[in-house]
Amino acid sequence: MKLILQWTALLFAGVTSFSTFADAFVRVPIAKPEYTTSTLNSNQLISFQEPTTNVTVKLVGSMHYNPYSIKVVENTISDLAEDGRLGSVIIESCDIRWKTSSEMNPLLLKLLQSEMGAASDMATSLGRPVILGDQRINITVDRMGAAFRETLFDVVRPDQGGWQRIWSNITSAWVETSAPRQGENYLGLTAFLDPKLLIQAPVSFFKYPLSYFVKSPIATTALLTLILLSDGYSDATFVPMDQMTMVDFGSSLVVSALEVVFFTRILTKELLAERNEILAKSILEQCRIYQHEQGQKFSFGNFFDWFGGSKQDEKSEEIRYVATNNTRGIKSMTGEKTVVAVLGMAHCNGIAKLLKEQRMS
Repeated sequence: MKLILQWTALLFAGVTSFSTFADAFVRVPIAKPEYTTSTLNSNQLISFQEPTTNVTVKLVGSMHYNPYSIKVVENTISDLAEDGRLGSVIIESCDIRWKTSSEMNPLLLKLLQSEMGAASDMATSLGRPVILGDQRINITVDRMGAAFRETLFDVVRPDQGGWQRIWSNITSAWVETSAPRQGENYLGLTAFLDPKLLIQAPVSFFKYPLSYFVKSPIATTALLTLILLSDGYSDATFVPMDQMTMVDFGSSLVVSALEVVFFTRILTKELLAERNEILAKSILEQCRIYQHEQGQKFSFGNFFDWFGGSKQDEKSEEIRYVATNNTRGIKSMTGEKTVVAVLGMAHCNGIAKLLKEQRMS
């Protein structure tokens, strides 16, 4: 852990001269691994028909900033466009995060290209709508803070059912975000352990923290300083194993257990389960738009959407587009279209489950 923190500190320390490095990086051609359509397997793809609209949905699971994930995204969008089946492209971002990214130095933006940026660039060049489908970052941060306080209260009040609530939150969120035991067409271990993905994982480990520093240098520096200070305090109070008493050993276990509890509670519920619902809602909204245009299904429930339009118009006002001019093409499109969502792999199974089981209102 200490080595990782020291490496990260050195990495961030070098960012002061990063513009020069970025300029050189962009101008010098770098050999990239080539993948043809035949070599791109479907390990990270989930494709299904959304049951209430019969519109095809394709979830593209990715490891953020991984070159292989970027290529999978580009090939998926390109293949659908060539077949005339590309509809809207939804990316796991919000308008606040997207605005921050778009204001980066162009050289840094090119160097730190992510699969979300690649999806947006390709879809925009093809004249297709790009939707920012994630929960706004300020809401996510507020929810994480509330979850931390709630978990802290529950930890110190086991007599009032606090520990039971923590366990219930973790287990219920885990069930919501994982694939069903008997389910088909979900991401399995082969998706996460794909050699083509793992071999380029170091690129992700380099670019992901660096992107946070470039976007929010003050906040990232403050967080890194806090981590380094806490690590220094740990070194100062470190007791060798052969000198540890049962009290020392027990205290260490308790602290480690608390860290795991806090991290797991916030990760499974606030960072995954709650955002999955927002992302699934964004996907469903696009499916409903293409359902109306393709005339696939009639029901009294959507009668007023077709003839009155008020219900769908209200929903459309909530949709945040990267390029609003591309939305004009939806009404003139013909043929069946596929809604593509580019997501972190941890989100894919939970979102697929929400849509397949018709759990979104």
